[in-house]
Amino acid sequence: MSLTSAYIDAGGHPLHALTAGSGPRTLFLFHETPLSAKSFGPAIALLEQDFRVVAFDTPGYGASAPTPAPPRLEDYAAILWRGIQAMQTGPFAMAGIHTGASLCLEIARAHPDAPIRGLVLSGVPLTDPKKQAALNSTIAARAGLQDEATILRGWQDRARRWKNAPVELLIQALADELQVFPRRDWALSAVMAYDVTPALDTLQVPILLLNGVHDSLAAADIAVARRYPKLESRILADAGGQLPWSAADLYVRHLRDFLLPKFASR
Repeated sequence: MSLTSAYIDAGGHPLHALTAGSGPRTLFLFHETPLSAKSFGPAIALLEQDFRVVAFDTPGYGASAPTPAPPRLEDYAAILWRGIQAMQTGPFAMAGIHTGASLCLEIARAHPDAPIRGLVLSGVPLTDPKKQAALNSTIAARAGLQDEATILRGWQDRARRWKNAPVELLIQALADELQVFPRRDWALSAVMAYDVTPALDTLQVPILLLNGVHDSLAAADIAVARRYPKLESRILADAGGQLPWSAADLYVRHLRDFLLPKFASR
């Protein structure tokens, strides 16, 4: 795999990305919070055969520069959009996991004339005030906690949510979280305050909901698919969370099957 680490000037904001592959089809990848672009590593090795792949670190995560204060999701998306523009791409597609899925939707919503061929999304949360309040309470309760019990709970939570995740993925996730520990929940709070329905109501871009049935937001994707029957949905049996790492072959097969015809038909 010809994986390259690169910094992109997103209008004065340094964005870090992992890049691989070449050619006319570009695929931008956006990760879950508080992970980094490294969570796409196994999938990138397969995707570069068909795409120029760019996996961004969300601002403040991985090796991307942080913002001075917690941003809104729209602010994260605006910085990432400037990163996309700096790559001087033609037609492109986007894929995102959890936070990354909401970022894909907001970028597409804010730029309806962009040459986006398709979105592949895993974990799209419809606004639920009760769940939003509960998660905000959880985030507030652990704010400022630095002890080893907090770190252990994060590990245990991911092991539960991702079901049968390889230990290498859990280790990488822990390393990503520790690197940004004081601001690890910034993007999560931004997602909880963001309403995905305006994007889902208006977008004409082809969208695939692709997730493992055991992912913590699989039920959210099923709810979205029921509300928006125009979307294609594939909830994979016996698969857990973080498909680009834990089931990279399966994830890439479905992504290729959905996206490659979208590039060929234009």
